[in-house]
Amino acid sequence: KAYFRSQGPAQCCRNLSAVPRAKIYININLLLELEQERASFEHGGIDADGFLVMKETDAFCGSDAAMMHLGDEISMLRDCKEFCRERGFGAFTVFHGRAYYRWQTPAECQQNLTDAKGATLYIDTRLQLELNKVEAWCAHQQSMLDVEWEEESQLVRS
Repeated sequence: KAYFRSQGPAQCCRNLSAVPRAKIYININLLLELEQERASFEHGGIDADGFLVMKETDAFCGSDAAMMHLGDEISMLRDCKEFCRERGFGAFTVFHGRAYYRWQTPAECQQNLTDAKGATLYIDTRLQLELNKVEAWCAHQQSMLDVEWEEESQLVRS
């Protein structure tokens, strides 16, 4: 049997519970689209590569995990985004021809925004989605272990 939920994917991820021998399927693509719309509405635009772009903004200024020279070439921005994803950085800030990478998660960066004249912050929304999926999976696995432990405890007591 299949059961469909009327709740959105984000709410389903937050409310996972253990059901022995049950498989849960969540439309992650829809979750990404909704998250991008929300972030776009709240903070600015999300570009075609899935980065939330925030002008005149920085996060964790001075806490640089890495730095890359850009010069004046805007084409280097794609390289910056690839480097950010390859290394698992949550964001990077472009300021005076350099990209400064942040080791913090995208969510942590969004929670620690500061005004920074001349800077543009790029937050990797795709990485945050992946982190959300891992967190939901871990919570689900823990709840499954809790159910199994409870079932074994009941058998021992019997």
